[in-house]
Amino acid sequence: LYKRLILHKDVGASKNKGPHFWDEVHSLQWYTDLYEEPVLDIMDRPKELIIGDATGSTMSYAGVGILGRPTDESGHPWNILLPEVMHELQPELKLIVILRNPVDRMYSAYNYHSHFKRADLPVGAEGFHEYVKRQLDVMKGCVGEDGEIISPCVQKNMGMFEQLAKGIYSMFLPSWINTFTQDKMHFMRMEDYAKNIATHMEQGAVRPEPDTRNTAAHIERVQGAVYGLGTQHTEAVCKYLELRPPLADEMDEMASLAVWNKRQGNGAERGSTAGEMMAETRKMLGEFYAPFNKKLADILEDDRYLWLD
Repeated sequence: LYKRLILHKDVGASKNKGPHFWDEVHSLQWYTDLYEEPVLDIMDRPKELIIGDATGSTMSYAGVGILGRPTDESGHPWNILLPEVMHELQPELKLIVILRNPVDRMYSAYNYHSHFKRADLPVGAEGFHEYVKRQLDVMKGCVGEDGEIISPCVQKNMGMFEQLAKGIYSMFLPSWINTFTQDKMHFMRMEDYAKNIATHMEQGAVRPEPDTRNTAAHIERVQGAVYGLGTQHTEAVCKYLELRPPLADEMDEMASLAVWNKRQGNGAERGSTAGEMMAETRKMLGEFYAPFNKKLADILEDDRYLWLD
């Protein structure tokens, strides 16, 4: 989505799509330097251009430092949450939250990040199965007698089971929802986005003649493809971000953009496939995440976030 949004002429691109400024230790100068080019445009038209990044860990950031400084000098989790910090600094900030079935999200992360590869684990699905068992075993230390996850425990020990904990969306979202108003948050499911991208790529194989590019029919057809979300959602995203509708040439570029971050085998060359997750592993993770997905669906008042489809 980020790669498509920055093709809009009123969206400035960061030099790094996911800089992890908010969940690692970096200087403010380091972060602002990432927007060195778009900031010049902002000076010329400050009411039109918007900037942002797409760091996936921002939402699950616990305290003020999952990867940076998760605890204070005494070893206790910080009693301030990132949403509060960001709202204080940028009260008009708008958030786009894309959530994926946490079971698939964890497998994707395991296969995408080669540092999860361990010499004592098999490659591929079998290695992931063992990895999940170890993560669940460690997580038991943060589960209370009532079966509820103890949030401060997770915050303090995030580095020990980071990928497993990142899928407990119902633990992180309340602090964001309680800090930012409804008009500052836009939710969508990765599955809906990806499914429609595939449809759009097939439709985009036939290109219109140049003299038809600016006709209403062409614009409507490309709007139905861009972002892979259909005309209604395309307009909703632009309206949410207070952007003008994409021009025909911008939508053409968005519609033809290839899929990024495709799954690969852990420790393998980028572009290779990891194979399917073992059924036993999917069942094990599904049972773990089910109660948290139920809470998420209740929070968002949307049963699609049960991921039963």
